[in-house]
Amino acid sequence: MGRETIAAISTPAGIGAVGIVRISGPNAKMVLENVWISGLIKVENFITHRLYYGKISTDNRIIDNVLAVWMEDPHSYTGEDVVEIHCHGGSVSTKNVLNAILGGGAKPAAPGEFTMRAFLNRKLDLAQAEGVAEVISATSEKALRLASDQLNGKISDEVHGLLEGLKEVKALVEATIDFPEEDTELIAEANVCEMLLPVQKRIGGLLSTYNEGRLIHDGVRAVIVGKPNVGKSSVLNALIGNERAIVHHTPGTTRDTIEESMELGGILFSITDTAGIRESSCEIEKIGVKRSKEKLSSADIVLVVLDASRPLDKEDAEVLEETGSIERVILLNKSDIAENKDEETFDFDDKTKKISTSAVTGVGMEELKKALISSVDKDALIDSDGAIITNLRHKHALDEADTAIGYSLEVISKKESAEFVAHHIQAAMNALMKITGEVTTEDVLNSIFSKFCIGK
Repeated sequence: MGRETIAAISTPAGIGAVGIVRISGPNAKMVLENVWISGLIKVENFITHRLYYGKISTDNRIIDNVLAVWMEDPHSYTGEDVVEIHCHGGSVSTKNVLNAILGGGAKPAAPGEFTMRAFLNRKLDLAQAEGVAEVISATSEKALRLASDQLNGKISDEVHGLLEGLKEVKALVEATIDFPEEDTELIAEANVCEMLLPVQKRIGGLLSTYNEGRLIHDGVRAVIVGKPNVGKSSVLNALIGNERAIVHHTPGTTRDTIEESMELGGILFSITDTAGIRESSCEIEKIGVKRSKEKLSSADIVLVVLDASRPLDKEDAEVLEETGSIERVILLNKSDIAENKDEETFDFDDKTKKISTSAVTGVGMEELKKALISSVDKDALIDSDGAIITNLRHKHALDEADTAIGYSLEVISKKESAEFVAHHIQAAMNALMKITGEVTTEDVLNSIFSKFCIGK
C-alpha cells in the first residue's frame, strides 16, 4: 500500500449540513497546511484531537469556512496521522474541498483504503474490518447488532479462543516428535483426542449459526416464478406496495430479475421477480429464463404464480416440476376474473400452501405475507448472546479448520506419525487465522476492501 498520503470524501453524496474530507498519511498536516488560512493558529501548532476554525483556499480563492482536526498517529482510525476537514455539506462544496486537498499534495484514496491501512497498522483485524462494512450496509436492527458485535471483536475473540486451544494441543504433539519410537503412545497418554474434540465441537457450534446469520444479514430469499403473463410482476408490486416492476399484458415483458427488500414481522425478505419460465427462440429471453432458474437454486422459498383464470398447461407443469423440491407457496392469481374460484380444482400435495390472489384488487396479499413469515424457522432467529457467523468467507474458513481437525483425529486413530498430527493441527490454525487476517494474501485483501465505499 505504501506510505503515500491519501484523501477522500467520507460522507455520503448529496445535500447535507456537514461534509467531511479525510486525509491520512505521514504528510497529512503538511497537506492541510498547504491549503489552510487562519489568523488564529498555524497548522504546525495544532494540538492533536482538537477542532480548529479556518478557511480552505486554493489559487488565492477561498473555497469554504471549515473546522479541521488533526489526530496524531497512532491514535487515529488508520493508525497514521489523520486530518479531517468538516466543511459545508453538498456534493459541490465537499468536492471543491477535496480537489483543494489533492492539489495540496494528497492522492485520491481507493475504496476501503482507510480501513485497509487500519488493518495493516493493527488497529483492526480482518474480521473487525469486515464488520465496519457490515455496520454501514446493515438493513435491519438485528443485522446492525451482529455487525457491531463483529466490529467490536466478538468473532475475533471466538477465533482466538479456538487458536489457544489448538496451540496447546500442537505444543504437546510436537513434544513427542523428539521421541519417534514412542510418539503414538505419548500422544495417547497426553489425551490429545480429548483436547481436540471440544475445539471441534466449538467450531461446529459456530458453523451451526451460519443459517441464522445469513437470514439476518441477507434476508429470506423469496423468488417469484411462473410462466409468462401469469402476473408475477403484479404480485411483486402488490406485495411491496409500489410499482417497482413494469406490468404489461405482453408475455415476456420481464426479461431480467428484479429484487426488492421488505420487512415482515421483524424479518427481512429479499423478494425477486423473475422472467417467465418457458421455451423461447429469443436469445434475450433465454438469458432471462436462465437467470430465473439460477435464482431458484438459492431460494429459501418460492412463490409459484399460476393463472387461476385459465387451465393449467404444459408450461405450468414444467414450473411446478422445477420447484417441486423447494419450499413453496402456490399463488392462484387473477382470482378476480377466474370463473372457477374453487382452489380444490388445482390438486397439489397437502404440504403445499395455496393462496387465491389478485394483484389488481389486493386479495390474498395479507395471507401471502403471513405465509412468508410462517415459512421462517423462528427458532433460527432467537436472540443469542454468542457469536453468530454471517460471512461466507468465515464459514469456509471454519469448514476448512473442522476438516483439518478431523484429519488429525483420523491420523491419531491410525497411530500414524505425530508429525502428521502436527501438520493437520497447523492447517486448522491457518484456516482460523484467515478469519482474523493473521494468514492472508494480497488478493484476498484487495477483494475484501474493494467492496468498501471510497472514504472508508
